Amino acid sequence: MEKISNAKIGQIALVVKDAEKTSKNIASLFGLEESPYEMIGEYELANTKYKGKPTPGKAKATFYEMGSINLEILQPVGGPSTWDDFLKEKGEGLHHVAWYVKEIDKVAEMLESKGMPLIQKGNWDGGQYMYFDSSKQLGFILELLQTDD
Repeated sequence: MEKISNAKIGQIALVVKDAEKTSKNIASLFGLEESPYEMIGEYELANTKYKGKPTPGKAKATFYEMGSINLEILQPVGGPSTWDDFLKEKGEGLHHVAWYVKEIDKVAEMLESKGMPLIQKGNWDGGQYMYFDSSKQLGFILELLQTDD
């Protein structure tokens, strides 16, 4: 496999200092109802691993459906994670762009062979995700999403 094929962009994510403030601003600007918040990450719930090791890293998150793209707002709230490191090193901004794929392990292997190391992965009820450091090649972190259905 040399390319990601039959994949669609599913998400753009921002890492911010204050998810509630950002969410209120987005909802107001686009005339949307403010979305509910949830905690994501947490090794016990999501089997999250950061740089190959289990982590209690988590984030306060909210999501907005904006056409065919899901906008994710992430506020790191503790523990080692790509979200926390990003905020400390770069400040607020675009964290990742995510693609839905069908064969996540094969695509992951291909990305790593192209010098994009896996930095964080985990599960959610209904799927799994993987973040790759593609900042040298693409200017952002690339996320793969695979749903169970």
